[in-house]
Amino acid sequence: MGKGKFTNLIDSLSEKAFSDKWIPTYDRELDYFSWTKENLSGNSKLIKVAHETFLFLDGSGNVEGLAVEYLKNNFVAHNDVFSGLPDLFTLKIDESTFTIDDNKNKTDNRSQLVGLAESLKADIYKEIIDNDNKDEIEGLINAAMNSK
Repeated sequence: MGKGKFTNLIDSLSEKAFSDKWIPTYDRELDYFSWTKENLSGNSKLIKVAHETFLFLDGSGNVEGLAVEYLKNNFVAHNDVFSGLPDLFTLKIDESTFTIDDNKNKTDNRSQLVGLAESLKADIYKEIIDNDNKDEIEGLINAAMNSK
């Protein structure tokens, strides 16, 4: 991955999500949040980039989504400003998975998702700085992109 491509991926998460019409989902049973393209590429890989934060990357290193393990019991617990985020997921997809009803509070929903993406971006950069592991993360991304 070329210099700057990783930071470009991270810096443009929310813009990419809205321009590519990613769908936010939350599995209440697993406490798992994802915000991804409707149909991920067949070669999409899930790469851990910080604590419980993951990116979905296609074979060319383009970001197709993000995910957070333990949204409510970890991320929200440590970020009070997002305490209402899990409550936005009211439209049932299956037994335990919900999405956001875009017909309700669209501006507030967008604001919460942008805020979440910005917070995750900060967490990723903090992880890189604290552990001085930008090269390691880029190595993981490159390895994933080159595996079959």
